[in-house]
Amino acid sequence: MPAVDSRMEDGISYDDLREMLEPLIGNSLCFGIEITILDPDYDKNGTYTHPFVDNLIQIIKNKEE
Repeated sequence: MPAVDSRMEDGISYDDLREMLEPLIGNSLCFGIEITILDPDYDKNGTYTHPFVDNLIQIIKNKEE
């Protein structure tokens, strides 16, 4: 993802992100989340940032339902 300040080849997919976050978000001890590395300054048009935020919202919403 170009909208980061520390790029890696073969980073995680949104499916991988979902698989990792769902158990954490579903745990009653989880009360917050911090997103690091994502830097919207590197994504002026939101090409990568908007889908990332949309996917993150869907992961959180799915665990609340």
